[in-house]
Amino acid sequence: MDKVRLGKVLGAGVRHAARTAIEASKAAAAPDPNPAPRQTARQHMDVRRAAQGASRGFFGSVKHAGRAVWLQVMGTLFAFFALYFVQATITHFASYREGGAHRQQWYMSAAIALLFAWFAVSSFVRAARKPR
Repeated sequence: MDKVRLGKVLGAGVRHAARTAIEASKAAAAPDPNPAPRQTARQHMDVRRAAQGASRGFFGSVKHAGRAVWLQVMGTLFAFFALYFVQATITHFASYREGGAHRQQWYMSAAIALLFAWFAVSSFVRAARKPR
């Protein structure tokens, strides 16, 4: 192959490569012929409503679990108070039998013990209730 012919072939190849590179860069810089449709106000409201529903569902379950834990903690506290007043009732009753305490003291401590026992039981029952 002679030098002239080799130059013509190489020149044509370089011109073709340059033309292809220019067309590719123009195509990359051109706007999209099929642009994505803009989100309408209705679609925006649907997305917002879906997000609110999801957050309401998540935080609702967290709220229910927190409420159940709170009721169990308070039930335990009420149970401790009830045990304290049961012990006080036993002490006051023994003192009453010996003649040292008045009857109203052990009646009152028994009533308070029953009241706190009721609070403890009702708190645990409410905590064990099925969600909604």
